[in-house]
Amino acid sequence: MVDNVGKLTYEDIYQFREHLRQKVAKNSDKPLSTNSINKIMILLKKIFDVGLRKGYYSSNPAKLIKKLPIEKTKMQFWTVKEFQKFLTLFEPEEYNIKLLFTVLFFTGLRLGEALALTWQDIDFSSNTIHITKSVYVNKG
Repeated sequence: MVDNVGKLTYEDIYQFREHLRQKVAKNSDKPLSTNSINKIMILLKKIFDVGLRKGYYSSNPAKLIKKLPIEKTKMQFWTVKEFQKFLTLFEPEEYNIKLLFTVLFFTGLRLGEALALTWQDIDFSSNTIHITKSVYVNKG
């Protein structure tokens, strides 16, 4: 198998990347994201780099493949009026959740940062919140 892989050219790798651009993601009707394709190509480059260091290949055909440009989408933000309308959806007994969303909206904290807050992180005398930690949930 190493012999066949060693015969791959830049053009082969480029065509593989183009194939990935047409491929539909699992459990979706959408094509693979540009970010996913770039990650696959980075992994492929690293595999060839290891093979090169071990003497399996004389060159890395993936080395010259450039990353696909990632389109930056403009972030959308709620107005204060829209946020206040959102808060009306909560029942009175859901005060804690309503408070969490209020803190997130008015501070710009990430969810993990807000969930990690303790009373010691809040300085009421200077109206300051000290962000020193974050909570992370491993989904895998």
